[in-house]
Amino acid sequence: MDFFETGDRRFILVRGSDVERDGMYLELLDEETQRAVAEVFYSDASDAMTFTAYDEDLPLRAIERLIERGKELLAPTSSLRAAGRTEETAEQPYAAKLLTEPTNYAVVQLPNRQFPGVVFQGDSLYGFIVGLEFAAAEAAPLERSAALADVIERLNAIRAYYEAVLSGAGIRRPD
Repeated sequence: MDFFETGDRRFILVRGSDVERDGMYLELLDEETQRAVAEVFYSDASDAMTFTAYDEDLPLRAIERLIERGKELLAPTSSLRAAGRTEETAEQPYAAKLLTEPTNYAVVQLPNRQFPGVVFQGDSLYGFIVGLEFAAAEAAPLERSAALADVIERLNAIRAYYEAVLSGAGIRRPD
């Protein structure tokens, strides 16, 4: 998590994926209320970023930081464009076989590997890390336990999906 303060207010930047809107977001949370007060959203469909303020009278420094970090963290093709490359011209030295649709947790068979792997989208991986960091920082045992249980539940769902894909492909699961 990205914590910062401006004036007498503390803020948290939280990144995530939004399947319904087909994109990624970076929220500006008020630390005291834990409420989103603004958001930068990157749409995969339109390759465009938008800004939305949910509160009035937000410090300009906080909005500037949100927008700067949004530009850095959200647009997945921006680093390729900045380097003068496109997805089509980027070198691909290895070929991987997708065993599922390309989702947030795609199952992929890499060359020269016995078992397929699960590819986490960067924003999904970030979500797990944020959950674990929250649990590690949480002083209250009940909240810490709930945060850890959430991460474990999400990882178990991914493992069940992975095992179902392996079974359907006739591949034994790693034990």
